[in-house]
Amino acid sequence: MYECSRSRFPGALLAVLLLGCPLSNDNTTPRDAGPQLALDAAPAVQRPTHSGLVSLQEIAIANLAESSRTLTLQALFSAASAPDFDEAPGQPTGCKAWLYDVAVRPPPVEQDQGALYLGNLRGGDLRCRFQAGRGYACAALADTDGGLLPDLRAYGLPDATKVAFSGLDGGAFELPPTELVPGAPFTIDTRSRALIDAIPLSGEALRLSCEGDGGSCGAAAATIVRITATDGDTAGLGPTTMPPPVKRAVEISCAVLGAGTLTIPAPAMALLAQAHAASPLRRVRAAFMRDGVAVLANAAPKPPNRLVLAAGRGLIGFTNP
Repeated sequence: MYECSRSRFPGALLAVLLLGCPLSNDNTTPRDAGPQLALDAAPAVQRPTHSGLVSLQEIAIANLAESSRTLTLQALFSAASAPDFDEAPGQPTGCKAWLYDVAVRPPPVEQDQGALYLGNLRGGDLRCRFQAGRGYACAALADTDGGLLPDLRAYGLPDATKVAFSGLDGGAFELPPTELVPGAPFTIDTRSRALIDAIPLSGEALRLSCEGDGGSCGAAAATIVRITATDGDTAGLGPTTMPPPVKRAVEISCAVLGAGTLTIPAPAMALLAQAHAASPLRRVRAAFMRDGVAVLANAAPKPPNRLVLAAGRGLIGFTNP
C-alpha cells in the first residue's frame, strides 16, 4: 500500500495537505531558470530530499461488518517528487495528485528510515520497523522477542488522550517526540457512502462528506481523502490487496481543515480518467478519514525534510472497474 526542529500549529491543522507524502514539490527547480552572473546569484537554498507520512487509523472497510474495524499503520518514506496537479501550491490545504508511468516515471520506492515508536494506544505501546517487501510492521514494545504482529486488531486509538510518536533518529529524518489527539469516530453520509466503493473514472469532480443526510462527523482537526489506483492484475488476490502497477498508477491526496466535506477537483480526477484510458485500472482504493494532524521538520544543517503525522478514524472503499 501505497498520506525549525519542530513545527506545530494551532489545533495541529496546518500539516494536513502534506499528506501527498511521501511526495512533495519542494525539490523542484524552475524549468526556465537561465544562467546568472556569480555576483548576482542568490544564496543556494537547501531543499527537502525526502518526505514522509505516518498515518495511524482505526479503519472500517465498506461492505464489511463493523467487526472488520482494525487499527492500521501506514509509514511511508521516499524521495520527494513534484505532483502533476496541485490545487493550492505552497498551501497546506487542497488536493495534490500524481500520475505515474512505470516505464518513464515509476512510483517512488518506500524506504527504511529507522524505528518508529507509537505510545498511549489502547492495548499497549508498539515498536515498528521496516521489513523489505512489506513496509513498516509492528511488535508489542513489551515483547522481548520482537515478534511481528500479523494485524493490530487488539489495539486502538484513545478517545481523548494523545497518541505518542517518536523514533526516526537517523537517515533522512531527525525529529522530536510528538503527541496529538486523534479524530473522533464519524459516520459518512449516505451519498458519499454510495461513492466510496464506486469511484467514478469520468474525470468529474468528486465530493465526499460526513455532513450530509445520514452522516455525523465528530470532532477532528481535518478531513483527509486519499485515493490510490493501479492497473495491476487482481486475479487471485484478496478484495483489499493493491497489486503493483503494470503501466499506470495514480495517487490523489486532499485535505480540508475543520470541515467534514471535501471536494476533489476535476483536474485531479482527470488523472484517473487519463490513466484508465492508457491502461485500464483494476483497483481503486479510496479512504475518507477524520484526523488529528501535525507536521515535523528537520533542523539545519540537515535538509528540511518534513514528516506528516495523522491519527484518527477512516472508512475505506475498493472499486474494481
